[in-house]
Amino acid sequence: MQAELSAGQTIVITVDGYGSNCGPFQLNIKGPRISSQPYAGRYWSFNTYAYTLLFMRHMNDLGYVSPISSSIDKLDATFKIVNGLADPQCLSFEARSHPGRFLRHFGYRLVLNSPDGSILFRQDATFCMKRGLADLSYLSFESYNYPGRYIRHRGNELWVEPGGGDPYAADATFKLVSPWSP
Repeated sequence: MQAELSAGQTIVITVDGYGSNCGPFQLNIKGPRISSQPYAGRYWSFNTYAYTLLFMRHMNDLGYVSPISSSIDKLDATFKIVNGLADPQCLSFEARSHPGRFLRHFGYRLVLNSPDGSILFRQDATFCMKRGLADLSYLSFESYNYPGRYIRHRGNELWVEPGGGDPYAADATFKLVSPWSP
């Protein structure tokens, strides 16, 4: 099957599995990428959809969501959107508090690392912006090298995971807001 999507359209595919390790599952595919170009080169913060007091941030080189209060929190919750290290149509998150270091997934956990020159690093640190999975006026960030896996918070930790349903969609949806630390 081949279909063309426009922004905001969703396709839900349900597959019934066979065998002891297979079961029914759904694959939700949101519309096309949103260009990061209008946002690139500037600092931003990212508010969670379901918990309006929580913001994406790094702490001790790991990705989290948390309330923001101290000046260190504000720096750690501010990222520069740069052209994706693996694809300029996507984006990478450069830490305001540690220029030259980027959020990437490692074992699907979001971590803050310096580039090591590898193709894998560039791919792990690249995310494609899409309309929000829970609300089309928000944003979701799909892994460049693992399509169908989005940045989402599980508890207060940031992961790149697949999923479906309303709770997953809410946890994988963020609002771009003015930076805590311009």
